[in-house]
Amino acid sequence: MTGGDGPADSGAVDPELAEYLDRRLADFRRDLATELGTTLRRDLGAELRTTLREELGTDLRAALREDLGAELRTTLREELGADLSAALRRDLGAQLGATLGQRFSDELEQRTSALHRHFDVVAESLMAKIELVAEGVRTVDQKVDRLAAATDARFAAVDRRLLRLTARLGPPRRR
Repeated sequence: MTGGDGPADSGAVDPELAEYLDRRLADFRRDLATELGTTLRRDLGAELRTTLREELGTDLRAALREDLGAELRTTLREELGADLSAALRRDLGAQLGATLGQRFSDELEQRTSALHRHFDVVAESLMAKIELVAEGVRTVDQKVDRLAAATDARFAAVDRRLLRLTARLGPPRRR
C-alpha cells in the first residue's frame, strides 16, 4: 500500500489472514466432530440403556408374571414334562427376542434420525454464524484499506508542504 502503489484491492484477503482463518476453521471442525461424537455416544447410549431396562424389565416381568403364574408353571411342569417346557422356552424366547429386537431397531432408527436432523440444524446454524464472521472480516478489511488510503493521502499532503517549505528556505547552510 505504501510506496505509491495505491490502496490495495478491498476484495483481496491477506494470505496470512486466510491461512489463519483456514486453521481456525479446521480446528473448529475437528472440535465439533469430537464433541458431536462424544455427545451422541453419551446421550444415545444412556437413552438406549434406560429404554432397554425399562421395557425389558417392566414389560417382560409383568408379562411373565401375568401369563405364566405360579399355578400355570406348576401345571405345565407336571403335565407336559421337561421336554415340552424346554421347547416352549425356546420358542417363546425366539419370538420375544425377535419382537424386542425389532422394537429396539425401530427405536434406534427413530432416535438416530432425530439426532441427525438436530445436528443438521446445529451445523446449518454454525455455518450461518461463520458466514457472518467472514462478512465482518471483509468489512474490517475494507475499513483498513480506506484508512490506509486516507493515511497515504495525508502523508502525500505533508510531503508537499515539506517540499514547499524546503524550497522557500533554500538549501541548507554549511557551518
